[in-house]
Amino acid sequence: LSYMIRLQIGEEEDPMKNLARLILVSILMMFATSSWAEVVQLYNCEQHDDVDTEQIFTIASKWLKAAKTVKGGENLRVWVRHPVAAATDDIDFVLAIGTPNFTEWGVFTDHYEGSTASEIDDEFDEMADCADSTLWEGEEIK
Repeated sequence: LSYMIRLQIGEEEDPMKNLARLILVSILMMFATSSWAEVVQLYNCEQHDDVDTEQIFTIASKWLKAAKTVKGGENLRVWVRHPVAAATDDIDFVLAIGTPNFTEWGVFTDHYEGSTASEIDDEFDEMADCADSTLWEGEEIK
């Protein structure tokens, strides 16, 4: 609309101003997405035969408690999701780990190696194989 008004009153458009506006909007959108979008990493897991679901909940809880002490992990959330009606092949459960935004996710992953939570990974590996994962972002629709 402002472009149409400028044309009607005889102003010429400055291409450098448009480029600067485009760059500014792009940068702002990039920061808005990385700062505000929830981040969730989903691990597809196959539970070992000699392990029950309660043991999975216990080790996940232990890991979360330790992970919350890692810088950037203060707001971590963890879910253990079991399929109810799905074709899941060898997936017994999905371990979901989430942070409110990419900023916290980045700080957490930067400080994870060598933390108490990373040491618990070995215990988790004794109970389940969670070979592949995906990283998702999203926002709640209200």
